Amino acid sequence: MIEVVYYLMDEIEKQRELEAEDPEYAAQLKAFRDQLEAETREQTIAAKEAYREMRRQQRLAGILGDDDDDEDGDDGEMEVYYVR
Repeated sequence: MIEVVYYLMDEIEKQRELEAEDPEYAAQLKAFRDQLEAETREQTIAAKEAYREMRRQQRLAGILGDDDDDEDGDDGEMEVYYVR
């Protein structure tokens, strides 16, 4: 297992060195990361909306009572922060 960790650390270091040496590669990698973040954000929002719709349908069908709390602790607002 420790070999895998060291391998990954080496690969990350190689990637960072290549980014520092090659601005074009760095730009491509940034574009990839930006796209990945956008897609993740969209999928997270879609999953949350689907969950809320499922809960709404359950309430309408009488499966849930009006006093049943959602178990996710969500207050209806979501903030997503990406930190590098």
